[in-house]
Amino acid sequence: MTIRSDRTTSEAGRYTIGSLLAERAEEIPEKNILVFPDTNENLTYHQFHETMDQVSRSVIALTGGKRVHCAIWAPNIREWLSIQFGCAQAGYPVVSVNTNVKAQELSM
Repeated sequence: MTIRSDRTTSEAGRYTIGSLLAERAEEIPEKNILVFPDTNENLTYHQFHETMDQVSRSVIALTGGKRVHCAIWAPNIREWLSIQFGCAQAGYPVVSVNTNVKAQELSM
């Protein structure tokens, strides 16, 4: 995604990934942002933005608004992107956990 050329450099610094996605979802809601050829699935800007908002609200509710890091322990799946962007929108840093790590190793 690129920032439109009609914005100045100082304006670009005020945008977040969430705000840019919201803007694009408003401008071109039915255009595909993600295409998954293996499963023949597509997500439009509107669908992705809705999912990102839902994840963001859910993470805030689960944590009670407490500032924490979110860990994603998952293979390369479609939902990974929604979790990554939703956590970022909520202001939570995301830590990717190697899927080869065993549960007992996480306690260390």
